[in-house]
Amino acid sequence: MKTVFSNREVADVWAAQSQTYGRSNNGNLFFNGGTLFSYGKHFIVGRYVQNVSGETICLINNRHYSSSTATHQSYARRANTSPTICVSNPNPHNEQDHRANVVDLRNRAEIAFGKAERARVYKDMHLDDAVKLEADALKYCEWFGVKRNDRTGNKSA
Repeated sequence: MKTVFSNREVADVWAAQSQTYGRSNNGNLFFNGGTLFSYGKHFIVGRYVQNVSGETICLINNRHYSSSTATHQSYARRANTSPTICVSNPNPHNEQDHRANVVDLRNRAEIAFGKAERARVYKDMHLDDAVKLEADALKYCEWFGVKRNDRTGNKSA
């Protein structure tokens, strides 16, 4: 079985989940199981996770460190066909990590709403981004069984 690919092919094989390991010919992008890494195991580009119902979702890291890592993230987003949410922590371990992801999604939505209010050009683009981020926060809460939080992270009644 082939395990060495171009960077784009690594993302494609990872997204297809047709094998458990693969790496790029330069070693900068690789996957092990459902997790795709860029430049080492310290930076997760994306990760496939299952909820309690056994449904699969892809969490893509929204943090950027370099132009090449941003390219790796783009390859992962394009290759993936599962439901996807871009989060600050694609490897949440506990309720606090999940809440932090939801708060981050809602904060990013608030920023996008603010940009839409001030925009002379691209108002609709910023508004679309904000609405999608709010929907992603709701989908994340439903997917992982996280109680809805207000924008400050406090539990709402």
